Amino acid sequence: VNKAGGSKAFGEWAETHIKSRAGAAIATIAAQALSFGFSIVHIGRKGLTFPFGVRDIRLNRPAAASILRVGLPLAFQESLVHVSFLMITAIINSLGLVASAAVGIAEKVMGFAFLPAGAFSSAVATMSAQNLGAGDALRAKRSWQYGMLYSFIFGTFVKSLR
Repeated sequence: VNKAGGSKAFGEWAETHIKSRAGAAIATIAAQALSFGFSIVHIGRKGLTFPFGVRDIRLNRPAAASILRVGLPLAFQESLVHVSFLMITAIINSLGLVASAAVGIAEKVMGFAFLPAGAFSSAVATMSAQNLGAGDALRAKRSWQYGMLYSFIFGTFVKSLR
């Protein structure tokens, strides 16, 4: 059985026996547990290609502090954005079905319009992190500047399409 489609026999069994969300959830958890079990057996028989033991599991405080220094403000910002969208959705839903549908359509268009900016953001974050990791802060800054420039140009182009 695989996630891409499974066998015909399993598909027929699932159609007959999984009739609810709870059933689907149970089937998903069972499949994951089975996969985990097979992985443990495989690792037990073949071993790992690298040394790993209890002593290898430890907190690298400087790395954790660096990650948290960058990650916590970003997580807080994303949380505020999502909470604000929830509040807007609650307000719009109170206005009725037509308003909710209109906002849903507008959000789909807006999400499509923001895709390039999100892609540029991910690319710039990756390039900047790699350059900072390599000790080249100037190149990281240039990555950021070019990313902002191209994002602005592409965003202006998308805006002009309306």
